[in-house]
Amino acid sequence: MQQQLTRNYAFSSRNEKHAYLLKGLIRCGGCGAGYVGDPCHGRFFYRCLARCKQVPCISESKLNDVVKHAIGRIMTNPDVILEPLRRLDCAEATEAKMQVGAAERIERNAQRMSAEEQRLLDGYRTGLISPAQLGQQLERLRAGRAALDLERAALAQHPEVPTEQIATAVVDYCAEAANKLASLTADGWRELLRALIESAVFHGNRIVIRGRIPLQIPGASGPEMSIEAPVPPGPPGISRPTRPTGRTPQKGETL
Repeated sequence: MQQQLTRNYAFSSRNEKHAYLLKGLIRCGGCGAGYVGDPCHGRFFYRCLARCKQVPCISESKLNDVVKHAIGRIMTNPDVILEPLRRLDCAEATEAKMQVGAAERIERNAQRMSAEEQRLLDGYRTGLISPAQLGQQLERLRAGRAALDLERAALAQHPEVPTEQIATAVVDYCAEAANKLASLTADGWRELLRALIESAVFHGNRIVIRGRIPLQIPGASGPEMSIEAPVPPGPPGISRPTRPTGRTPQKGETL
């Protein structure tokens, strides 16, 4: 809940004169602070909120283009997202086989304890063991059964959504998004990026984007996506202008 409230605050458009596409999504790779919009002489940039100067400011349009292009590549090639999921599925299949073996061992032990309990009762009825001995042995068996119950509980899992169903949903989601990319408005892009991106860290020469594909499948968590995209250096003359120092900023100007 708190995380969602934080995201809602970061994405709030109150008092916003210019709609930055990546508002609330980018963090500084140097100090971890958020990257914020910074207008300068009619042009728009992103900069570190803490002004740590470890990572440079960057033109809004350049960073927007890099992120949009990276997301577009993922949407047109969902196998990049699905490959880790398929590897995980193979590992889970191996683990499932081990769990079957463990379950069979638990049931064998349970049957052995039941047979031992019957032998104890028969021995007591025939006078071979005393009531005290019977009580001690039955207490030992109860402890053993309790341990088996714990093992059963550890093996019991809620039914998971089959990997094939998740993969189909991912492919469908990416295909639908890819078909819409060319015609997406700025608001459409903003909505898509906020749905996909959980964190994006700008390191100056690259940006690392992590997120999750949203799926409309009950009980299924969308697979994670991880993208690292290079950010090419800008041509000479387009860096963020430096404002003159030694003067008071005019009304509405950000220093």
